[in-house]
Amino acid sequence: MANFDDLRRRAEEQIEGITSADSPDYAAHDLAKIVEDLRIHQVELEIQNQDLREAQQRLEISR
Repeated sequence: MANFDDLRRRAEEQIEGITSADSPDYAAHDLAKIVEDLRIHQVELEIQNQDLREAQQRLEISR
């Protein structure tokens, strides 16, 4: 499983070609909503990651 630094590097490489000129203009309230959505998504991913780690541990124990 890739570590977080490797995952971050790979994600940055994929969006490298995107420039600020390609990004739409957002109002401050739009940005606040986007940040909130990203935080919620991050927590969801962390929960999924923990669930996967626990499942992996159970699998390793059962072998």
